[in-house]
Amino acid sequence: MLSTLILPAVEPPYLAVEIVAGLYHLTVLPAHFGDDDLKAVARAQVKANRLDACLVLGARQVLAIDAEGVERRETEIPFRLFGHWSSAAVTRRLKMASPLPATEELLRRLTALEEAIKEYPARRAEVLRKCGMLPPADFVVGDMTKGGWQATADELRALSGRQPSGVPVGLVLCADCGFWKGQCLDPSQEFHGKVTRVCCRCENQNRCAACGETLYRFRLNANYYGPREHEVVHVPGFSGLAHQCAG
Repeated sequence: MLSTLILPAVEPPYLAVEIVAGLYHLTVLPAHFGDDDLKAVARAQVKANRLDACLVLGARQVLAIDAEGVERRETEIPFRLFGHWSSAAVTRRLKMASPLPATEELLRRLTALEEAIKEYPARRAEVLRKCGMLPPADFVVGDMTKGGWQATADELRALSGRQPSGVPVGLVLCADCGFWKGQCLDPSQEFHGKVTRVCCRCENQNRCAACGETLYRFRLNANYYGPREHEVVHVPGFSGLAHQCAG
């Protein structure tokens, strides 16, 4: 529904960044920038944030850039839940590498985007009501599966049990940051038999494009192991939206 209720108020060019599936950060870009300049802005954003993004240049002109920088041309924004009724959008939360020129044209389009985002919940609720559906809750969750998968017989044999410290088998201490990393069976009963990947702090590559600092203490849309809780903890991407540049 973002494409039908919000985007008509937003003229290209703009950048859409997938924060988590169903939550997207939209940034209007200067219309007087050439395609090469717009692509440079988008590439710098992805290189810093390490989140999938789409640069919308015009009607049926989309440059999709994944978190690793791989690019492909599309005719529509390919994010899986971008048009779903449960999706939502935010703006002005991810800073750019360089400030955008505050032209009258850019400010007009930014105001239109902000108004469309503000009106979106009520407009979406009305559309759903007409379809006989209840509006979604006013919150967004991350990957409820933690990116885990059902363990194979070999993985069950190799990863079952705990180390003498109580840490699940398969995790090792990073010599640089002192946090656990690797793959293990999730110790939670809710995810019994699921293999999850655990990242240490050295693997946190999500950075602010403006100041270069990490957007959050741990990697976004990934997991870390909390030895006190004895749990694999998921870090949803929207944790990075609260970042504030020092000073």
